Amino acid sequence: MASGLLPDHGVRITTSDLQSTQRREDLFDRVLRWVHRLLNPPRPAPVPASAARRPRRVRDRVPI
Repeated sequence: MASGLLPDHGVRITTSDLQSTQRREDLFDRVLRWVHRLLNPPRPAPVPASAARRPRRVRDRVPI
């Protein structure tokens, strides 16, 4: 296998990575994590319920 770079994620694969069992296992783990990140992008944090109930504009508030 020639050395290459998986697109945009910086996972470099070289022929020396394939020469030892430990390196092959590390390579497999790196590729598995890359595929997992590709299929499951990070989700935005949920908006707290208290923030969702806040008025959006000042003039929506009732004067006291």
